[in-house]
Amino acid sequence: MEKEYCLEPLKIAFYDGFWYLIAVKKGETQIQKYRIDRVKMVTILEETFASRVNIDKILSDSVNIWFDEVRGDRVLIRVAPEAVQFFKECQYLPLQKTVEERKDGSIVVETFPAQPDEIRRIIMHWIPCLTVLEPAAFKAEVKAMVEGYLKAC
Repeated sequence: MEKEYCLEPLKIAFYDGFWYLIAVKKGETQIQKYRIDRVKMVTILEETFASRVNIDKILSDSVNIWFDEVRGDRVLIRVAPEAVQFFKECQYLPLQKTVEERKDGSIVVETFPAQPDEIRRIIMHWIPCLTVLEPAAFKAEVKAMVEGYLKAC
């Protein structure tokens, strides 16, 4: 179903194999993301606008398209020893920071996802090397996803 929007474009960004237009709908405040390959037509208007967001800062803090302007609560994740070097060399999680180095060679990292989807897929990709420690509700959600997958196998 085709829709028409009047947008204030902020940036074009590439995430996970797709180009996105990052924009705000005229008269609104929520950042929106539109896959460019799904855009049917563009009309450039004479109107101008002043951006109210620092999109460069928001994008630099993001690791995938599931970002938002406001960061959520802290999530603690244990990284198993066999994956520690990867997480020390690359930022896989938004605002990723090592907060503890354990004697067993593992580390604990903190992250501040804008929403669970911003880190859920990353965690699933790295299982069994990542374990959510807190918050308890998110830990239970990831556990339920894994159990659901195992039941379907």
